[in-house]
Amino acid sequence: MIATLGKLIPAYAAVRLGGLRRQDAATVAALVDTRGLSELIALNAELTSGIIGRQHYTIFVLMAFATTALTSPLLALLRSRPVTSPDNRHATTPSSQQGDS
Repeated sequence: MIATLGKLIPAYAAVRLGGLRRQDAATVAALVDTRGLSELIALNAELTSGIIGRQHYTIFVLMAFATTALTSPLLALLRSRPVTSPDNRHATTPSSQQGDS
């Protein structure tokens, strides 16, 4: 949990400082935490070289699976919220911005 928040919060803050909207910043932050295949490759190399033991390997693999599995529902939640237009006149959903109904 701490590792996940340690990535989400700084990523969100950096993207907001870069000028993106809140929802876009939250999306980027959620994607930063996705590790998936790249983490599994690194963990396998660490295990075979003896840097980490089996117990730590198992914990990190479970974390990689959990955070990767949570990415899609988190993005769906973030993208389903209304987005306020730059001129703040009306709120739209991401699908209506793309012309989908």
